[in-house]
Amino acid sequence: REEQEQIAEEATQDGDWMGAMDELIDAFGKVRDRLVVLRDLNDRYMRQVIAALPPEKAAEVERAYMEAAYPSIYRDSVAQRQFRTALEEVDTLSADQRERILALQATYDREADAIRARLVEEAREREENLELSDLWGGRRGQGGEEREDERMRDLSSKFSDQLLALLTPEQQEKLPQPEGGSDWRNRDFSF
Repeated sequence: REEQEQIAEEATQDGDWMGAMDELIDAFGKVRDRLVVLRDLNDRYMRQVIAALPPEKAAEVERAYMEAAYPSIYRDSVAQRQFRTALEEVDTLSADQRERILALQATYDREADAIRARLVEEAREREENLELSDLWGGRRGQGGEEREDERMRDLSSKFSDQLLALLTPEQQEKLPQPEGGSDWRNRDFSF
């Protein structure tokens, strides 16, 4: 960062904005490349740690790593918050309801993890190919990520609706609601 600030300061003194821009683009590329190397190093050591753990603990540690590395991809969806609340805070669930909710949650988790894996692949590819001009233009990708985001929102909405169908109106009232309430036109479908 200090190197970039020094380059910008020198350019303003000399009046050579185009030369400074080339140097800034070059510096950005070097920083990006170093970040990718660091990410790959973290991944390599995480795989070694996971390989040394028992399978149930390995899955938990890997999930925590992915949540820390890609927080926007692994943030809780409305459906996940509702599953958690239903199972932990709704004390009027019957044994049958609990069993059906657990099965529904397991299905949701499998489908959500598949979408998240594709989102991580796309994020990693973007990290490796990011250019300074992409930041100025606000470019997120070539549309693939947006489609996966939409699939994730749709998945959350679908499973939220299925969960609500398993509960009584009184039980439903205890669940967190999407932004905009129950009217689907006003829902926040963020995942």
